[in-house]
Amino acid sequence: MFSDGYSCSQAVFVPYAEKLGVDGETAGRVASGFGSGMQTGGVCGVVSGAFMALGLKFGENKQASYAKTADFMERFLNRNPSIECPDLLEADIRTEEGKAKIKNESLRENICSKLVTDACEILEEMGV
Repeated sequence: MFSDGYSCSQAVFVPYAEKLGVDGETAGRVASGFGSGMQTGGVCGVVSGAFMALGLKFGENKQASYAKTADFMERFLNRNPSIECPDLLEADIRTEEGKAKIKNESLRENICSKLVTDACEILEEMGV
């Protein structure tokens, strides 16, 4: 989905939402504002998308949900240096310079696509 133009958060969340009984269109809308670190360069959208999927799967029990998100975070950080977009991309999407670097160096294709894959692999390992 990511290579088809969906945001990172949508690419992670939508397939799991569908698997858990939420239609893809609704899931895509829910996740639409979380890409690019919620458009602020904050927490990476793949992490937000994964947390939404974990919430759907384990959210009936708040403590279980918290434990699963902590587990995901640990696993993600074992593979990546941060959960923040600017750290992961070494570029700030809030600046013109950062946007140009992301585009010119194809960071979406070279870094973000790997992050989507990492998040999905972790979710699979966790039984989502």
